Amino acid sequence: MNIETMTTIFVIFVFVCAEIYRIRWGKSGVIISIENDGSMASLLNSTMKVRLHTGKEVPATANGCVACMGKLRVGSEVRVSQTRDGWIVHLPWLKVGAGSAGKSRVGRGVN
Repeated sequence: MNIETMTTIFVIFVFVCAEIYRIRWGKSGVIISIENDGSMASLLNSTMKVRLHTGKEVPATANGCVACMGKLRVGSEVRVSQTRDGWIVHLPWLKVGAGSAGKSRVGRGVN
């Protein structure tokens, strides 16, 4: 087994472990408001309010790449995870149930 094959196997293993961790510890919810002020800083980090499926509303941030790739808008289903810096919105690598951005990511434009 050469170094390229071992590296590929290692990267795939890390990817799978990270996704299992995110599925297990992340929480799914729906975006209920996006609170951007139109400044350049809001392009880098979008602040939004997410209602978790438990009913709790949490303030969360999504970086510009996540907001753009996921075509996030009010009503989009997302996964959030709590970090020491607050709640972070992320898109799952693998679509799993209600936690995936699903319909909002595929085949829809930005309104």
